[in-house]
Amino acid sequence: MKKLFALLLIISLKITAQSWCPLGAEWYFYWQDAFKAPGHIKYNYTGTVTINNKVCQQINAYKIDFSPNLVTTYTSSYNVYTYTDNNVVYLTNSIGTSFDTLYNFNANVGDKWSLTPKNYTCCALSRVNVTATGTQVVQGVTLKWLKVSITGFSAFSNTTTGPFNDTIMERTGAFKYSLFETFPICPYVSDGPQEKSLRCYSDNQILNYKKVSGACNYTYVSLLESKKDNKYFELFPNPTNSKISLSLPQYLTSKIQIINSLGQQIFESTTAQYKLEIDCSNWLSGIYLVYISNNEGKEVVKLIKE
Repeated sequence: MKKLFALLLIISLKITAQSWCPLGAEWYFYWQDAFKAPGHIKYNYTGTVTINNKVCQQINAYKIDFSPNLVTTYTSSYNVYTYTDNNVVYLTNSIGTSFDTLYNFNANVGDKWSLTPKNYTCCALSRVNVTATGTQVVQGVTLKWLKVSITGFSAFSNTTTGPFNDTIMERTGAFKYSLFETFPICPYVSDGPQEKSLRCYSDNQILNYKKVSGACNYTYVSLLESKKDNKYFELFPNPTNSKISLSLPQYLTSKIQIINSLGQQIFESTTAQYKLEIDCSNWLSGIYLVYISNNEGKEVVKLIKE
């Protein structure tokens, strides 16, 4: 009787085991839309649903980002569905009629699979190539990881992009680029909405596995706080004898003014770009003041022209 009970217990454990992620698993990813300020996307495994006779994980996606002036918060909520079979994770298409390989945790070095969603021809042509495998113990849980090289395929230029290097681990998924949405890798859209690096993961065994030092629920404030010395912009080289480059706050419109030692304004520009190059080769040698202002405040830096 004891042997029978043990056998039934083993069978039960095999049936209920989750090779992908446990119920209640939660992910936070950095999220960026080119036309809004940054935010985060939270995924939560909320339950199961049957699609085409397959029991799928229903994972709710809650996306939050901000308008460029940081006044209005934009949110959206929707579900994605995964199906697991023998350590291979499949993702359904938007209408649930087919399943494509998302992650293959059985993969060995040299194995490949194509990107999702397959309804984009360029994604079917793109490849995830496994370059290394191993295991990592995270809070007492042994997880397999895959180092991968991803070759994207542009829908616009009909050429390959990348390679993009990333690490994929059981439960957490991809570290650097995306969990369920393969932007900007496929379709390759340089200014489209992009889900980027993993911030945090947690479940009933792994509590708050963090890939960042800041808050899991990414906010614009945390971006500013992460800047060294809380500077709004950086200027280099300084001193200079030819050109200077300005690294400006992303997602804000900034006004730049440069004043010489006589108090005369010799340069002015208003831009939403986060990189700006200025030719100062014809300026007289001396000290200049570079002012930048935007909705977040004002800052001044001393520039030396040799």
